Amino acid sequence: MLTNKYNSYMEVIGFVDNRIGKRIRELRKKRGYTLRELGEKLNFDFTYLSRVENGRKIPSIELLQQMADFFNVDISYFFMKDEELALFEDDEKELLFDKELDLEELKERFNLTVDGVPATDEEIKEAIKYIKALRIMKNTPSK
Repeated sequence: MLTNKYNSYMEVIGFVDNRIGKRIRELRKKRGYTLRELGEKLNFDFTYLSRVENGRKIPSIELLQQMADFFNVDISYFFMKDEELALFEDDEKELLFDKELDLEELKERFNLTVDGVPATDEEIKEAIKYIKALRIMKNTPSK
């Protein structure tokens, strides 16, 4: 019985398929950090971070939140399954998981058009509301 609960817990936190470690490695490499540099930035031993990336250690929620803050992504990013992430292009992932969605930054970073027509500020604000609601729904366990 205890083994089943442990396995369920490990599945829920994304440890079984090492998705957390994969996401950390992906962000670290995309941003151009070595494990040692990331360890220095987060004040963590880089060998511990290596074990997390390789699926040999489970990071605390505090460490994941620290990494999410450092990489400026929502913590939910670390728990997404590969097949869920595959549905999005890289720039869509950036948009979906960016913690601080801001109208001016969106306009600057993305050429937001719908059917060839540039999105208005009002449309972009509504899109931001939708994305935030989507994030809340994704972080709410289904029953």
